[in-house]
Amino acid sequence: MKPSTKAAAIAVAVISTCSAMTMPALAAEYTLVVYESESDFAARTDPARAQAYWASYAAFGEAAQKAGIIRGGSPLEPAVQGAVVSPAPEAGKIKRLKAAPPAGPLQISGYFVIEARDLDEAMDWASRIPAARSARVEVRPNIAMMAR
Repeated sequence: MKPSTKAAAIAVAVISTCSAMTMPALAAEYTLVVYESESDFAARTDPARAQAYWASYAAFGEAAQKAGIIRGGSPLEPAVQGAVVSPAPEAGKIKRLKAAPPAGPLQISGYFVIEARDLDEAMDWASRIPAARSARVEVRPNIAMMAR
């Protein structure tokens, strides 16, 4: 082998070995769970407020995309358009409810999955979400799963 070819082969072997090992992550994924009020949900379709509502979220999404931290996310329909599956009183049975009424004044309206160095950086990004000024954004670290 030529010296440059041998060095390349060693580099490939080292990289392959390292990639098979569990290495500490330089960044972690966090899910930013967005909660909003009934009024916030109404703003989505109100002709007088919809454009401003969606533009504020688009601005956050564009900033997160530009920073390269966005991994996923989606707005959600109101809870009453969803369903709940939970244990039924009878052992081994499952209870299915067609609509999930909100448990309080706020309900989950969407989520973003981001990559951040630590919880503080994830909280900084969460504070830029419009709901952080009017309702609430919960920041949760994701459990790191091994690659398949």
